[in-house]
Amino acid sequence: MNLSKKVAAVVVVLSGFLSGCVSPPTQEDLSKIDYGSYPNDYKKTVERYLDMTLKDPGSKQIEWLREPRTMWNKAGPMFGGGLTSGYAVCAYVNARNSYGGYTGSKLSWFLIKNDRVIQAYISTTRDSFETMQAERACSM
Repeated sequence: MNLSKKVAAVVVVLSGFLSGCVSPPTQEDLSKIDYGSYPNDYKKTVERYLDMTLKDPGSKQIEWLREPRTMWNKAGPMFGGGLTSGYAVCAYVNARNSYGGYTGSKLSWFLIKNDRVIQAYISTTRDSFETMQAERACSM
């Protein structure tokens, strides 16, 4: 293995360790969390977000899994360690790709704050970061 490959391997391993080292928020942090207003129209909010992100938004099919609930998410140190909060919504989303075929239902997680999707994880491949995050958030 040449030096550049060794350096790249070390960077990848260290990145994984650092991004996984997330300390939970303190009780003081939790008492100050602002989740925003409850998203009464959360379905329309998520649909608008999908309309901007899907290749064929007119083909979208959504299976809602539950009502919104409060959730916070703390980023790893590499991403600033900030606390993001809002109302989490989980759904299965299916839509056509650029070839015109449906991709299959994907587990998806949306974090809504003040009627805006501020963070989203839509499953891609079986072991992708997005899939693991959506599974983690939707299982809580």
